[in-house]
Amino acid sequence: MRGFTVVELTISMILLFIVTGICVLLLNQSMRTSEIVLNRVNVFDELSRISSSLQRELLKAGPTAKRLELEDQSATFTVVVPFAQSSYGTFGASSELIYNLRFSNGTLYLQITDLQGIYNKLVVLGEISEFKFLPSTDNNRIIQYELVKMVGNHKYKLTSSVILSNVW
Repeated sequence: MRGFTVVELTISMILLFIVTGICVLLLNQSMRTSEIVLNRVNVFDELSRISSSLQRELLKAGPTAKRLELEDQSATFTVVVPFAQSSYGTFGASSELIYNLRFSNGTLYLQITDLQGIYNKLVVLGEISEFKFLPSTDNNRIIQYELVKMVGNHKYKLTSSVILSNVW
């Protein structure tokens, strides 16, 4: 019976190490790619959630809005809320609420107050790197905005818009 020579065993071991090394490199590369893709998905999921909250609040400026003021990083509008509960627990005919969306120090805020100063609520919509309202060409009926989040050296940007059909 004839066995393998030392040269044959050495060559087979070298080939085994080369094939194993290639497999480890491919697996490592696919794991890095998966991690990058997962990070992108998480960032865009967060930006999408913030955008959805922002759209929901901007749509409140619809049919009962008295005024809408847009600046680069803020929006203010007054909304007439029918059948609003007053501070005394009874339901009045209506109440006016002032919505103020603003971006400050990496945080997008929504502040809701009433005209009398009794009701005051501050909501954090999300933490982002940059925010701005884009110029409107349709008399503030189409509100466009841009959300930016920096993660490491990567800049992720989401641009969206809201159409307010009842604002003239």
